[in-house]
Amino acid sequence: MRRNWFLVASLMLYVASLALPVARDEGPPRPGFVYLVQGGYFLVAAPLAPANLLFLLGWLGLLGRQRWVAILLGVGALVVGVGGALVFGAIGFLLPYPAYYVWLASFVVLTLGAWVFRAGGRPGPAEVQEKIPAD
Repeated sequence: MRRNWFLVASLMLYVASLALPVARDEGPPRPGFVYLVQGGYFLVAAPLAPANLLFLLGWLGLLGRQRWVAILLGVGALVVGVGGALVFGAIGFLLPYPAYYVWLASFVVLTLGAWVFRAGGRPGPAEVQEKIPAD
């Protein structure tokens, strides 16, 4: 059940980041889906695009109960999302707008969901103790 909550929450955050304003290049701020499709002004957001693919693959990994795949891809999405923005100078365009933070939060929720979830549906120590009948 927890895994489903993390899957839904991370996907909702990702979709919300596509609807929120992400940056302003020329004219009014544009929503995230414009930067996803077009890459932004002079393709400034193009180095961040692999983070979207890593997120999708990590999400599918968590859906398929592959915990470590989801963790590694979630962390990879975070590294590309933050590192790509810093290295290529896109951070100056992204920081004033909420979509960037919501986008990164979707990666964090995915990674946390994979970290909390135990592969194969095995219960953790607290859940095992609750099932042991008391004398």
